[in-house]
Amino acid sequence: MTELLLLTWVFVSAADGDTLTVRDGTEHLKVRLAEVDAPERSQPYSQVSRKNLDSRCRNKPVEIEKIDVDRYGRTVAHVRCDGVSVSWR
Repeated sequence: MTELLLLTWVFVSAADGDTLTVRDGTEHLKVRLAEVDAPERSQPYSQVSRKNLDSRCRNKPVEIEKIDVDRYGRTVAHVRCDGVSVSWR
């Protein structure tokens, strides 16, 4: 069952190309992009991937469609920044 979180989240940072942190007031949420497997920090192109996610979401409203929670406690979700999907790009 998906849960659409329609709060206007604010982008905080991209940890890598498939993980970002958003906030709503004082609440922070770590989000893992569903169906995306970006390079890890030690792999080639990891910084390019992180910078791409950062540039797509910085200073834009973030919508999250929750799919699951992973073993690290991150929300797994489809994500849209300023109405544009970053989960499938």
